Amino acid sequence: MEGRTCSSYVTENLAANNELDLKTEEFSKKRDHILLLERVILHTIGFELSIDHPYKFLLEKINKLIFSPALQFEVSKRFPKNNTTQKTLQNELIQIAMNFANDSMHTSLCLQFPPEMIATSCVYMSAQYCGITGIKGHYWLDILDGGTCKMDILTLICKFSCVVYFILLKLIVNIC
Repeated sequence: MEGRTCSSYVTENLAANNELDLKTEEFSKKRDHILLLERVILHTIGFELSIDHPYKFLLEKINKLIFSPALQFEVSKRFPKNNTTQKTLQNELIQIAMNFANDSMHTSLCLQFPPEMIATSCVYMSAQYCGITGIKGHYWLDILDGGTCKMDILTLICKFSCVVYFILLKLIVNIC
């Protein structure tokens, strides 16, 4: 939607699907309301539209997870601990974490939380997806972040990401 407003996007898509009559008073009110909310959002963020991406932190955190000599973890049967499969595990963790990071950019997370926290949650979710479990006495936050991120914030980011996936899944099911 580069160079376009939300209202023009809605107008084009809904009018093309014959779901919206552009000549009604209801449409005018909704359009004006969307434009007002766009201005409020822009003023709230101070017209600062540059976003720091979590990508540069992902590799750092995954390397810390995989290659830290102080780290002890158990991997799933799919990835037994040896040199060749460790590289495969690392590649899969990177790919899945990148997918989570890409998807997070379609939400407001990048405006609400620092990129390091988003990267930590993406690596955590990818490790969970790959079936990696920590050994007793080692907490995920200590392994990934060294304790600088709070667990409730990490949980909130992960829950928000899961809600987005649930909504997308529901939309896909309704379309099919």
